[in-house]
Amino acid sequence: MRLATEKPSKVFLRDISAKIQNSLLKEGVALAGSLFFAINSLFFISRKSVIIIFMKIGICSAVLTDMELPKDISYIGVDRGVERLLSQGITPAFAIGDFDSISDANVLKAMKNVEILPERKDVTDTHAAVDWAYKKGYDEIYIYGATGARLDHFIAVLKLLELYRDINIYIIDRQNKLTLLRPGIHHIYPEEYKYFSFYALDKAMITITGAEYERTNYELRRSDPLATSNQIKGEYATIKTDGDLILVRAKDLLPVDEKNCMCRSG
Repeated sequence: MRLATEKPSKVFLRDISAKIQNSLLKEGVALAGSLFFAINSLFFISRKSVIIIFMKIGICSAVLTDMELPKDISYIGVDRGVERLLSQGITPAFAIGDFDSISDANVLKAMKNVEILPERKDVTDTHAAVDWAYKKGYDEIYIYGATGARLDHFIAVLKLLELYRDINIYIIDRQNKLTLLRPGIHHIYPEEYKYFSFYALDKAMITITGAEYERTNYELRRSDPLATSNQIKGEYATIKTDGDLILVRAKDLLPVDEKNCMCRSG
């Protein structure tokens, strides 16, 4: 969940608790909207600015393996992703797909919100799920179970980062986290990931500071893999870019000495 103000600029805060919402109401900030409170954006209007609280949602596709999903968000089940969610005790808030890979169609009968798509269509099931969430007003979408199998489907999901570039979409598996960095200044924090890499969608003038490998006003082109496998040095790394970048965060699943490899090898 995050908060944005239109004046003087947009400020995004990741974790907005119910206490903050209550305190805003007590200070005389008017609440616009209705029961979208639970599932969509919340609008608070004051004399100086419009404050919008956005919600986030997860999407679980079929290729989810060896990963426990966070339980603090709602999920859309995509095709066999419905069964993946149920296996972890999570009931999808919505299910969508042609369900050609689902092993037990009876699980859909117990669900209230299901959209069955035709097998012949112009979008993938995951694309349809992202579009549904986008039209519902969700601005942070976390996609799980979309990596590790067919590369064509993965590339199709990767394209969604650019297609829906006005919202935040994250592609996550047990080792990696991908997202789009728009033009501007970004701070990259360690979190659970040791490495970060980024790749230009076209070309971008970049500056990297606070990292093991730094650059100043370097033109990163689409075909250039220079910015692969960097590491944060200190509290965070700072990336300045004038173009769109795909950011990849990654971590080792085994100690480096067991894998007998070096950080920048490969």
